[in-house]
Amino acid sequence: MKRCLFKLFIFTFLSGVCFFGVVYPLLAQTACEIGNTQDILDCALNKHPDIVNAANEAARDGSLIRVASQRPNPELDSEIIGGKNADDTLLNSQTFLLHTLELGGKRKARIQQANVLIDRSSLNLREKRQEGALQTVLTLYRLREIRAELDCANEAYNTFDKILSSFKQRPRLTPEQDVSKISFELVREEYRLKRTTLMQEQANLEYLLELITEIPYLKMANHLPPFKNKWPEAVENRSNDASSNTTIAKAKAEQKLAESNIRLARSKAWPDLKIGPGFATESLTSKTDYSGGLGFSVPLPLLNLNRGEKAFANADKVWADTNLEISIRKTGLGRAIQLQRYRQAVKALQQSRPDIYHVTQHRDIESFFEKGLVPSTLVIEAHRQMYEFTKTRNEQELTGIDALWRLYIIDGTVFNEKI
Repeated sequence: MKRCLFKLFIFTFLSGVCFFGVVYPLLAQTACEIGNTQDILDCALNKHPDIVNAANEAARDGSLIRVASQRPNPELDSEIIGGKNADDTLLNSQTFLLHTLELGGKRKARIQQANVLIDRSSLNLREKRQEGALQTVLTLYRLREIRAELDCANEAYNTFDKILSSFKQRPRLTPEQDVSKISFELVREEYRLKRTTLMQEQANLEYLLELITEIPYLKMANHLPPFKNKWPEAVENRSNDASSNTTIAKAKAEQKLAESNIRLARSKAWPDLKIGPGFATESLTSKTDYSGGLGFSVPLPLLNLNRGEKAFANADKVWADTNLEISIRKTGLGRAIQLQRYRQAVKALQQSRPDIYHVTQHRDIESFFEKGLVPSTLVIEAHRQMYEFTKTRNEQELTGIDALWRLYIIDGTVFNEKI
């Protein structure tokens, strides 16, 4: 008994070592190594929850071919009847082995439908990866922009706090200084609230980035993309090829699915023929007779010709055809809109002056105010303009990035582009 237990322990131990020796390296390989911004994007394309779910759905739907190609099992139909006839005991039996023949091409129609469903799942996965890429890129750029806006808000808050501290050190304030003090207190609170709002947005985006990469944000914080100064030239027109544009490809897949549904509905109007050999016995007390033959069973297509399902499939085909036409038009119009957004944003950024507000100029304004050379309203307005300029410039940059990557998605080149 002890010897058996010892063998069982050794077997369990070696099995565990082999299991973890194989599985642990595989698990370790799933961790992303972050060395630059592109690594974050590549990691998100593999770890994003929506992409993982879509990949699992595509893997699941890959089994649809096996489901559709299954054939019905043969049926064994038997009947035994016994009784008495005068002084004889009567025992009759009939046994048929029936094989179902699916008429009308049912199996072929199911396989065609399964192929289209598999293609649709693959397109859904590609669409989720495109959406994940856009979401990740916008998140990375926005996190870097929030840093700049937080710097402006913190600088303004600290400046007004410093000015208010100087007011407190004065034994007496003039009416004008008293009004300035109230104005500075209000604007300081305004920037405190702006700073809080930015930090809340930053925390939400950091959480999102950790969710879609499964990596702590601190490991990615130093790899945020810099301000984009070089913008690629967007192409005016691109052909709406189904192999590159996911929206049009999905619409074509829906059209093919509708066609396969029509063929499947038509095939179901045909009855299934069950046919096979039969064996019968007729036994009396004194003797038994044997006989064989061929049996078959087929429903009569008199009451049900599957007209309802065929009508639905034909209406679905009309919808799919219309949906394809609308998708082509919407894609073309959507590309024109994104191209216009992109060019306007790039033009606005190229015409702006990022160096319009220097630190030395900011210090000069504070110095002038302390000497009584400029009013408090000018100091407040200068900081407000600095913050609004930074915010507006970031908005235009994010608009340009959003439009550019949407153009990549429409043209089907998003996975070839680098952040």
